Amino acid sequence: MCRQLLEHTKTWRDSWNDILVNQTRFMDSFHDVYQTIPRTGDSAIPPEPAAPEILKRVAMLHTSYNELKDDMLDEVAKVETMLVQPLGECRVHDPPPNTREWLEADERLWVRRC
Repeated sequence: MCRQLLEHTKTWRDSWNDILVNQTRFMDSFHDVYQTIPRTGDSAIPPEPAAPEILKRVAMLHTSYNELKDDMLDEVAKVETMLVQPLGECRVHDPPPNTREWLEADERLWVRRC
């Protein structure tokens, strides 16, 4: 049981890391979209900059997401110390599932049920 809980906890932790990384990449792309887009070389018209208030709001959003990512990564890192390491120690003391004791206990359980 400790093995399954350990595997699921690691999967949960890795999933959160992936979510946070993807969300940050999305915000980086969103930040890049609102930057000034240069025109082609044959155009005589200068590029039109985005409105300053929009750039300011996007920069604030980008900063907020980066701070949120850092906070969440700290919380996810706590999972390592609070769950994964103790479960790893539990796994050392957990006997393999197909030992004679497990089979005898399973047999006694079925005999009691019948």
